Amino acid sequence: MEAEARRAEAQASKAEAEAKKSNIEAGVQQAEAAKHLPKPMREPVQQAAANTLAGNPVKEKVIVFKALGFNGQTLEGLFGLGVRDVRGQQTVIDEPKVGAYFDRPVTFKSADPVIEARASRKDTIPIKILDEIIYLPAIDAVSQKESYTVGKSHNIINLTLAQASRDVQFKASSTNSAVDELMNKWGVELGVNKVVAAKMIAEYEKKHSITHAAAEEKSYTINVPTQNYELKISSKV
Repeated sequence: MEAEARRAEAQASKAEAEAKKSNIEAGVQQAEAAKHLPKPMREPVQQAAANTLAGNPVKEKVIVFKALGFNGQTLEGLFGLGVRDVRGQQTVIDEPKVGAYFDRPVTFKSADPVIEARASRKDTIPIKILDEIIYLPAIDAVSQKESYTVGKSHNIINLTLAQASRDVQFKASSTNSAVDELMNKWGVELGVNKVVAAKMIAEYEKKHSITHAAAEEKSYTINVPTQNYELKISSKV
């Protein structure tokens, strides 16, 4: 993942440099052409050329998609990904099949595009809890914001599909009853095998030194994955 991220950043830097070079060349040509225009028309063109050379906006950016599951693990399988530039009224990515990591250079119509994004997964998703594999239903997630504005100086747009989690809280007077409580409050909802719940309880009791002397009731707070996902958008230089 780190190597792929570095590769994406390198691509973005290259794209930015090439875009700047292209804009500078266009500005120079614009300024040269202005010299041969009649005087009344010359000043606006020269001003436009100066603006191009000064601002030098970068319209080409790299979109990086990552799919992360419970505890930051990579979600396996293929996803659908759609990205639309609202300001430029164009679809920049429309891919029915991308992996859990995907990047692509995209040229926008403006240096600070406003984008909307959607990600989906048609098949079940395997995730690991401790050393057990469970399968979650297909997903369809949109960005939590209606739209996201990318800064003019930003050349990388990150789309992160992240699986949500929640805390399950209960009290139990034995390890077995704790397993039953976890199954009732979460496991049945996700179709989790009772073996998974038992391993989670065992790990929690070991970590917190929980024992049940004389059926003493103890409190549990266990963070568990859910079927909800959030598509987060961010951008950086």
